[in-house]
Amino acid sequence: MTVGTETDFLGQTPAVAKRWQVVAASATGVSHSRRGGGNEDAHLSASLLDGTLILAVSDGAGSARFASQASQLAVHGIIEYLGCSSLPDSEAGWRRHLARGLKTIRSSFAATAGPGYRRRDYACTLLLVVLRPETLVALQIGDGCIVAQRGSEELIRLTRPFHGTYAGETTFVTSPRAPRRAQVTILPAGDISGLALMSDGLEPLAMNLATQVPHPPFFTPLFHFAALPDKSILQKCQELGAFLGSERINARTHDDKTLLLAVP
Repeated sequence: MTVGTETDFLGQTPAVAKRWQVVAASATGVSHSRRGGGNEDAHLSASLLDGTLILAVSDGAGSARFASQASQLAVHGIIEYLGCSSLPDSEAGWRRHLARGLKTIRSSFAATAGPGYRRRDYACTLLLVVLRPETLVALQIGDGCIVAQRGSEELIRLTRPFHGTYAGETTFVTSPRAPRRAQVTILPAGDISGLALMSDGLEPLAMNLATQVPHPPFFTPLFHFAALPDKSILQKCQELGAFLGSERINARTHDDKTLLLAVP
């Protein structure tokens, strides 16, 4: 199990970012444990000096030789890229910005692998939320799920993953078509009261797969849990990790499971 990490650029937390707390955890899937493999998911969050909150989750492809390393490089690479660049304010601008960010991530893959770099060895997905004082931007490459809570009850899926012709076919960060197939959603941030990013291992529990509608009995208690005032962030991350690794969850999904929650 890995516990979420928050990076605070320049060592300061701006007033807007302090309004949000991040609770995140990941648990190795049963199928991975049985074959002696580790967790191939990664997650990271960061707050910038201008009040921007960035959340990222990546899932290394099961067929990728360096899946775990790829997902870690992806979340660190995209957050470092966004933290050191001027952020756009339109969908077209975000698509261009994302394309440059993906090139940066792929460059880090190549630098890590050296002369023997092969794209398929570092295949991974990417879920990304950039929350600014007035605007929320959600970006998705590959499978997984990003859900927002509006007000006290309404749940909306912010992006829908690309699905190919064949079952299980998806797009990875390493794909040349990733920028074009990326899902981008831009919304006003004022009424957002909760955010959830999860790898595809949790989708059977969290979503109605036929309608792609979020399942309130899954999300509502988790948002309430993340907002509890009487527990520290560390306690919440540890309890979330125990929940993700429990027999109750493992009985319904055998894949790695990562969940990142952000609440006021």
